[in-house]
Amino acid sequence: MSNSLTFRVRFRFRLLKQISIQNTEYKFEIDSHEVVLSPQSPDVNISDSDWLVMNARGFSSHDEAVEFAEKLKMVCEISSVCSRLGVDTGIDIATSGFGKIVKDRVKKEHGIDLRSNVHGVDVFEDDENIRIAHFSATGTVRASSDPFLGDFSSLFNAVRDVSQETKDTILLLNYALMRPDPIAQIVFSISAVEMLGQNESWSSNQKDLIKLIASSCKEQDIGTETEREEVAEAIKKGLFKLSLRQGVLRLLNSLGIL
Repeated sequence: MSNSLTFRVRFRFRLLKQISIQNTEYKFEIDSHEVVLSPQSPDVNISDSDWLVMNARGFSSHDEAVEFAEKLKMVCEISSVCSRLGVDTGIDIATSGFGKIVKDRVKKEHGIDLRSNVHGVDVFEDDENIRIAHFSATGTVRASSDPFLGDFSSLFNAVRDVSQETKDTILLLNYALMRPDPIAQIVFSISAVEMLGQNESWSSNQKDLIKLIASSCKEQDIGTETEREEVAEAIKKGLFKLSLRQGVLRLLNSLGIL
């Protein structure tokens, strides 16, 4: 393999609201790499396209490029939620492209490497002869670019060890933002909060109290010994996990919402 070989990251996503950048390109730096934001179609401004592409070049290995791409995608989703923009980052599969026969013929006759248009992240060997196939149609709502792009660099350094649960929660919140129906937005938002609330658990002191209450039941004179044993066991098992409602309330309280 040639030492001059580098890899390219291409990240294509869709926004619910277009952002107000009146240019065909917007460049910013993340982790010492220049990222170029552009519309999917080269003949329009960023502000006129809800399909946007981020390109980053110069990665020395495929693994390095993939790691950067995954973090870039995660940052985009988090920033979208923070700015209430709404983004669909895709599942990294092609939405349009040409068949193998066409690609092989174009490559042979013209030296052009036709690449399918991936919705999400695409990492490949960088080459000036690569062309991306795409077909598009439009509709328009714009938003300011600053809340969305302003924190990309700082967020990039903060998502090094993001859990899968956090990724799933961010995904649900973006699904909520992408839904035009208010009821659907509420359903997805509640689902995200519930997902976080399910992680809450009893503290050590609370667990000791549960055991104390269960033991106290056995010492009472009410009912038979068997009945008291059953109640004590029910307390220990029934309260073993924090309720979803209490978990959500605890989460909201920690965020200063309650």
